[in-house]
Amino acid sequence: SYMIHSPGYIMGLYSDDINNQLLKMNQLTVEVFSDEAAKGFRGLDPVAIGRVLDHIKTSMPNADFARYSSQIQNLPLPLNSVPTYKILGEFNSGDIILPSMMTTDVYMQLLFNRSLQERSQAQANATNTYRLILSAYFEYYRNQLRKADDDAAKLAVQAEAESTFLSLAFNLDQNKSYSYSYAAFQNASYFSAMGPTEYDIHPTDKYVAKYKTGSAQFDGQMEELTEKAIDGSYLHALIFQGLIQDEDKVKDLLRILINSLTSQALANYIASSEFQIANAEKSDWNNYIYNRHIQNAGRNRTHSDLCGVAIVIDKFERNLRGFVSANQMASLNQLVQSEVANGCQLQDNN
Repeated sequence: SYMIHSPGYIMGLYSDDINNQLLKMNQLTVEVFSDEAAKGFRGLDPVAIGRVLDHIKTSMPNADFARYSSQIQNLPLPLNSVPTYKILGEFNSGDIILPSMMTTDVYMQLLFNRSLQERSQAQANATNTYRLILSAYFEYYRNQLRKADDDAAKLAVQAEAESTFLSLAFNLDQNKSYSYSYAAFQNASYFSAMGPTEYDIHPTDKYVAKYKTGSAQFDGQMEELTEKAIDGSYLHALIFQGLIQDEDKVKDLLRILINSLTSQALANYIASSEFQIANAEKSDWNNYIYNRHIQNAGRNRTHSDLCGVAIVIDKFERNLRGFVSANQMASLNQLVQSEVANGCQLQDNN
């Protein structure tokens, strides 16, 4: 029973070979495991309990292993005093090894869900969920790319990263989508195999370039992602490419984003407690802008919060006036003024 409930401690005492012998010493371990499965593995860590299952796999029928594996994949990570970003750090450094039935993208989703639990319980040193997706997950996959020893391995890392971020982006409810889908969208584009993984372009440029090149499914996904992309960095990129460089298909994406920025759905989100939490997370973080017309690299940053959106709207007000309706321009200006009233400092555009 102690092996089942504290597998991380027990298995850390011995080598894998010794652990295998201890676990297979008698049928009692399998019986205790079966009892816990009947209770839904309630309160147990799916990573730890999954590793125990891997060790006792040969002591049970294949059907039982498959059934237990399915149960374990649906378990949440338990919440304790250790913040989620530290757990990700342990995983990144190789201190946490996933069991055979748990893929990395599933584990990343579990970590994301756990960070939301931290938010809801207002824990001290709680994980910044926005930063977790935008930067911590990004660094994990960048490290995997650095470790890849050939082109095939690098492409495999990119494919896994892109899939993970898209899965995160498309499995959020309405409010959480406004809060976090853009961070996942940006990283999915960055890691896609359609170009180099270097910041010599805006991170979303790969996806923007693919838009309207023949895949109706991709176009639909891109439009859905753009609708929830409430981020000054992306707005900046679309305005520059669409209105200054006069690219028609980018104008189509910009219209979708402007429609979203002036929608009742976004107004409802801004009035919600979810917005207050996520916007506070974003205010602690700057997002990346790359545009070749900006010579000063220090200005290639934007706030990730709604203030960042207001700054970009104000910066490109003249360009936007010739593109949007009078009603939409009034709504955009109202958004800017609301953010200024909340302490947002606009940039000098002279």
